[in-house]
Parts: sequence; structure tokens; C-alpha cells
Amino acid sequence: MLNFLYRQRRHAALQVGLAVLLASITWAIDPDFVERFHRSWILYASIAIIILILVFVWQLVTAFLIPEFRFIAAIMLAIQLVLASASLIIPTIFVSIPLLHPLTFLALLVLSIRFLCGSGDRISFGRKTITRTCTLKIEASPQEIFEAFLFTSERHDVIYPGVRTLTDPKIPNKEIVVYPDKSGQAYQIGIVTNEESDAPNYFKLRFEPFHQTTRSNGLSGTFECQISQQSNERQLVTLKETREDVPVNRRFVWYLDNEFADRMASAKAGIENRRDWSFFKNLFASR
Repeated sequence: MLNFLYRQRRHAALQVGLAVLLASITWAIDPDFVERFHRSWILYASIAIIILILVFVWQLVTAFLIPEFRFIAAIMLAIQLVLASASLIIPTIFVSIPLLHPLTFLALLVLSIRFLCGSGDRISFGRKTITRTCTLKIEASPQEIFEAFLFTSERHDVIYPGVRTLTDPKIPNKEIVVYPDKSGQAYQIGIVTNEESDAPNYFKLRFEPFHQTTRSNGLSGTFECQISQQSNERQLVTLKETREDVPVNRRFVWYLDNEFADRMASAKAGIENRRDWSFFKNLFASR
């Protein structure tokens, strides 16, 4: 659980930074800000501590109760920061039209959520290939770990419950992997090619979306797994994933969520048959 909370550090740091900037700009609008700051620095230090406490409490709430809302606080703070900056530059911008502020806030909120949730996939600017690595100590045999991480293995369902592997004569030397969502419907369909294999110590797979388009949006790339035996019961597992053509919105969300580490922590919990402390588990049916 502590590792799960630690993985939310980027969310917390962003929210604290935005809150401090917003408070600074809000106070800077006041012409007596500098004079009052020198006379009441204890007040501002207290407000900073309150911000830290509120962010910490919000992280606990979103982590354990409403994970779907973990981005809302940062989005709302960022929007309010933009509006406060506009007021600082043009003091009368929201005074002449009383409804301009709430309407602008609502419009930016809707646009921001849509951008992060999918519409940002259409933007061609800023796309790049990203590589992420993760090292885990897993209590299981090398063969069990090898089969669990191998996308096309029957044991892969300890990580992705309900996953199915299919073959198609029209696609030789490749396998089709179907990932279901919580309802059992197909959530994602991919084509997997086994590029290298040295069971039970190493494999490298290439994955790509079943429905080919001009943009893969991060759904194509490679996945590598290296297993080094430490003892009869514990193995050192090094995982490396490269994703191609990743748009800006997905990179931003994955970075804040520490998505790869979160997903691999979920995999470790599935292999060891322990409680899964991750956001990733919310995408699939319970194990």
C-alpha cells in the first residue's frame, strides 16, 4: 500500500505547485500584497501547510475511493490559475461581464477532460516513442513468472483476468490477444509477435493494434522480460516496454499515474496472489 501511495507523488507535486502558484497570483492582484506579506508571513506559511494537508487528504480519497477523479483537482487548479493570470493582466476582464468567469471555467473544464480522455489522440504534434523500465522482486518460480508475463500464455490471465488468445491463418506467426473490460466485452485487441525467447529467463514481444490505422497512439511497440534467479522462492525481474507514436495527452496521463510501474505492480500482485494496490486493476474484472 505504501508503494501505491508513493506512486501518486507526481499527482501530489503537481497539485501543490499549482495551488501555490494560484495563491501567489491571487495575492499579487492585491496592490497591498508586498506590505501585507512582510507583516503576516506566518499566515502565508500556515496557508502553505494547509495546502499540503488538503492535497494529501485528496490523494488518499482519490486513491482509495474515487480513482476516476484523480485528475480533477489538477485540472480545476490549472484552469483557475489561467483565469487568475488573465485577471492579473486585464483587471476588468471578468468585472464587466459577470457570467464570463463561470462560463469560461466550465468550457475549459469540459475541453480539458475531453483532451485527456481521448480527443488529444487526434493531435499530431508532439508524438514520440517512449521507453520505460521497471525492476521487481517476485516470489514465484522463473517458469511461473515467464508464463504470466508472456502475452500469449494461458497463465497470462493471472495478470489480465479473462484474456483470450486466438490464431488466424491469415496472420501467420502471430497471435491475436483479446483483453476484456469489467463487463467481459473486448476492451483492446492486439496482434503479438514473439521476436526472441529463452524460456524461462527472457523473452521479447512485439505488439500492435489489430485494427491498423495511420496512428497507433501508443498501442504498438515492444515488451521485454528478463528473469534472474535470486533464490528458490524469489526472482529479480527486469521489465522494459517501448511504445511508439504516443500522443501528448497519453504521455501526460501515463507520467502522472506512473502507469508502467503501476501496471507492473498489479502484475506482481497477480502472480503472487496478493491484494492488488493499483489503479490498473480497475480496468478489469476482479481476479
